[in-house]
Amino acid sequence: MKKKTPGTNQSFPEPENILKHLTVQKFLRQFDSFLKKHVENFYHPGFKGQKLLWEAMRYSLFSGGKYFRPILVFATAQLVSIKSRLILPWAAAIEMIHTASLIHDDLPCMDNSLYRRGKTTCHRKFGEDIALLAGDCLWIEAFRLLSLDKRKDNTKIWPPILCQAAGFNGLMGGQALDLKIPRRPNESYYKKMHSLKTGALIVACMEGVVALKKTHTQRIQKIRKAAPLIGQAFQLADDLQDAGEKEMANFVNTLGRKKALKHLQKLSNNALELIDFDTKKSNFLKELIIFNQNRIST
Repeated sequence: MKKKTPGTNQSFPEPENILKHLTVQKFLRQFDSFLKKHVENFYHPGFKGQKLLWEAMRYSLFSGGKYFRPILVFATAQLVSIKSRLILPWAAAIEMIHTASLIHDDLPCMDNSLYRRGKTTCHRKFGEDIALLAGDCLWIEAFRLLSLDKRKDNTKIWPPILCQAAGFNGLMGGQALDLKIPRRPNESYYKKMHSLKTGALIVACMEGVVALKKTHTQRIQKIRKAAPLIGQAFQLADDLQDAGEKEMANFVNTLGRKKALKHLQKLSNNALELIDFDTKKSNFLKELIIFNQNRIST
């Protein structure tokens, strides 16, 4: 059965079917192989400390995540007609930065989480010291990976985008807002926090692809406008899934589920309108937006 998206005349597969696309499965196999090859290449047998560090990095990278960000990179590449093999380094670097942020987010000095993706968190399995180093090392290895790309233009284009997304005006700044959240945060505070902590890296997924086109067509401009909407919608869907945990301060628990659902629908529909190009190449990105929206039961 297919669902029709509110505000459009198009039908999309149920959320659980999105990963069954043959093209997506092919990309995920490529991506997984590429990432594992890179991780294997920088490990050299040695003393216990380095071995533990490598194991901690590998444990966290391949812990069964949704791979939403690499898939978003792939969907954007499809939309602008860039071959998937050309964006594998970018997708891998994004996933490494994302994983590093999760390792650090789970530490006792942050959220002190016991589990991540249904598995014991990195610091509980390997120790806080090794987990801290694993996160740091993944940050560095992400940039090393980008520096190894044989297309020199890419080595100039990608690092600044990733720095912007991960630094003070991105993931790091958003994490600081989350750590020092005021007693009574308002809607604008959550939107700012979401746009930095989660949205900036999701925007980078798309920006790192369209920047390769070296053009400023109307279509590229619309994709760039859609990117932050997709980032906000993804974090809001996460908050809706987590809502009800009394100790958790988030957009939904503060402002109410009804308003959050309405805002999620608005963000999703606005993003869909921006990328509603007269081409089949936009279909998968549209499905990905709907996949995110539909993972929340009303």
